[in-house]
Amino acid sequence: MMGLEALLIASVAASAGGQVYGGISAYQQGKSEQKLAEYNASLERQRAREIESATRFKQLRQAEAGARELSAMQAGAGASGAVTTRDAPVIAQAKQEAELELENIGIGREGLIKAGQARSRAAMYKAQGKLAKRRGINEMIGSFASAGGTLLGGFAEAKKDEGGWKNPAFKVPR
Repeated sequence: MMGLEALLIASVAASAGGQVYGGISAYQQGKSEQKLAEYNASLERQRAREIESATRFKQLRQAEAGARELSAMQAGAGASGAVTTRDAPVIAQAKQEAELELENIGIGREGLIKAGQARSRAAMYKAQGKLAKRRGINEMIGSFASAGGTLLGGFAEAKKDEGGWKNPAFKVPR
């Protein structure tokens, strides 16, 4: 009978050990997933900064090109002999300035939207990382509790096979 008891104890211990190991593995996986998510979040924040920088550059280039276009428009009107400070040339120039400004605003808006999207992805990655870590912790706690239940169940089974508990209040029915 002693051999079966030893086998039962070894089996229970191995089962509980496997559950504890599984919990530790889940915790480590959660931490790894969190680190990966934080890395992805940092990439997205960097992408947002790059988009903002590129947008400022595009706006500057567009403004410079617009200024050259307006100068060419004024020079052309002046070369034609038209009075560039009155009537049609002034209206055409004002209209062109407005179009160029709208184009510049559009470039800025597009960059702002793309940078905002990158920042949103960064926030999502960060939240996913926190959830992964929490999930790993919860799985570890659950596996530890399960291992404790396995040990207690095995201990109770061993005591039952041994003839029950010494205290009559805890007698296991046969």
